[in-house]
Amino acid sequence: VKHFKRVAVDALASAHDRQALAGTADDLGALLRDTMASRGLTLQISGSWDAWYEGPPGALSQALLQLVRNAMDHAGMAAGDAVEVSAATEPAAGDHGVIVLRVTDHGSGMDAMAKSRAFERYFSRVVTQEEGASGLGLFLAHELVTRTLGGSCELLDTPGGGLTVQLTLPM
Repeated sequence: VKHFKRVAVDALASAHDRQALAGTADDLGALLRDTMASRGLTLQISGSWDAWYEGPPGALSQALLQLVRNAMDHAGMAAGDAVEVSAATEPAAGDHGVIVLRVTDHGSGMDAMAKSRAFERYFSRVVTQEEGASGLGLFLAHELVTRTLGGSCELLDTPGGGLTVQLTLPM
């Protein structure tokens, strides 16, 4: 099993093709809208999703899925709240620009200590197992964005409270 997992990860890491960002938005909506609605939450997808990026199929969708699920499960949001996922393109040095994606919640946010450790494997602010945290969601999202897609991942305070995770990817 261990060998199979390594082969699967290596295959994913080596399969870099051009991917349409619009397909990622469609995937996210299809995967999360019903689950979020059952919790009284909404998913708001906005911005410009018409760019292309290099990477394996599904890697960005999986990273965003982890980030939205983390917000749903651990941000302390109430019924009626929304998780916002936005996309924009910005100029950058060289011939190509960058894609900037933001996953924003208006929950409890993170203190400085939690932010400094949030991308560590198995780190969680959850105290008991009954609360259901493995400490892998932000770690996996960070790994997919930085190692697989060649981007960056930053944790920012959301004005008015909450957390914004900003992903920057090369186009």
